[in-house]
Amino acid sequence: SNRALTTRLAMALSALAVQMSWETAPTDILRLAGLSAGEGGGISRATVLDLLSSLPEETDSRRLVLPDERTRDSYRGGLRAAAPQVLPYLDLCISERDTKSGNNDAV
Repeated sequence: SNRALTTRLAMALSALAVQMSWETAPTDILRLAGLSAGEGGGISRATVLDLLSSLPEETDSRRLVLPDERTRDSYRGGLRAAAPQVLPYLDLCISERDTKSGNNDAV
């Protein structure tokens, strides 16, 4: 299915991001999707969420062969640094989901 393929591609991109120490991957994903500026974009919200959720998961994957643990630690630092940009996007996703479902309770 398309969903399974999207998830596999997100995992592969995330593994590549860790191996390359692509520390700005979360913010780059939001920017490329056009979501950081609130203008929409060509990447579906589900795909963006798959990518954002797989980034930290792949960081902890022991199947990735890295030159040393400093690469993994450095990448984790990049993920922490991206939190101020990623968390508002996640909050927006929750708010829009709640609005569409009629659930206006505070999270």
